[in-house]
Amino acid sequence: MNDKELADAVVALGVGCARLDKYQVAPVTDNVREYGSAKWFVRDWRVAGALMERVYEKRYSFMVMQMPDEKPMMTIQQPLTAENDQKNWAAQVVNESLPRAIIEACVEAIGGH
Repeated sequence: MNDKELADAVVALGVGCARLDKYQVAPVTDNVREYGSAKWFVRDWRVAGALMERVYEKRYSFMVMQMPDEKPMMTIQQPLTAENDQKNWAAQVVNESLPRAIIEACVEAIGGH
């Protein structure tokens, strides 16, 4: 998923907003200077944190680690329930920033993309 597709998926989940292909973490204000590119948006720790809160609300467990090859990794596990007897994992290893890895894994887990 490229940065724009990921940013659009994040906004579709209700985290941040978009206007004219610019993205903002907070709700839309008149301060246009707070808008940035999709690349900036999907590397913002505030976006990663907001999505991790959504994952936590679903009672999913997650782990963030640095792999030996120095690539960040985010793993999310869906809890076992009477309705769901299988573990579902969403994991992303990317050669990018850690916030982006977290954001992409969270979108995969809670957004179904």
